[in-house]
Amino acid sequence: MSTTINQQLLTSIVRSSRKISNYRHYLSSQIYRILVNNKIPWMEYNFFGPTKIAESLRAIAAKFDEKIQENAEKVIAKYEPTTKAILEKYGARLKGKTVALMVGGLRPRHVVPAFKDLGMELVSTGYEFAHNDDYKRTTNYIENGTIVYDDVTGYEFEQFVKALKPDIIGAGIKEKYVFQKMGFCCIVVIVACVKYEGRLRKGFE
Repeated sequence: MSTTINQQLLTSIVRSSRKISNYRHYLSSQIYRILVNNKIPWMEYNFFGPTKIAESLRAIAAKFDEKIQENAEKVIAKYEPTTKAILEKYGARLKGKTVALMVGGLRPRHVVPAFKDLGMELVSTGYEFAHNDDYKRTTNYIENGTIVYDDVTGYEFEQFVKALKPDIIGAGIKEKYVFQKMGFCCIVVIVACVKYEGRLRKGFE
């Protein structure tokens, strides 16, 4: 019986990884349904980009007393000069550039403000696993005319990129080298942590 290349590449490790990813998405969907069905109050925060970080800190602090609210403002003020310097340094070079996203989790919408803070324009974004609420919330982050794709294959994403010709592609490690070989600038969009900070900055130098 003949098999496709994708089937041949789907080793037991990859299958296990995919099962874990599917299960995590299933759990998050179930938790969301429990919250909604039982009318349990909840909030979604966003810590990508200085604008959303400040908004989220203020939203969280608003649930507590005035002292915590004051401390939140102190934290925002403390890092404002640093973020301003970074935005001025990189924003001057990135303003007006276009970006296409294909990343996991909530990042297809959550990282959008970080690019907007730099003056960049989002031309497309998409999810591998998402439910209706994800797409509704995504509309709050994107402009009219932005393309939103759902569970695209590698080939389909390549066709989108060829048609849209974005200046920068934000994706995962498996897409990085494909698009670099195609002549596009592709950065790996990861959850921010200290050990990757230097690598991310070097990517824009």
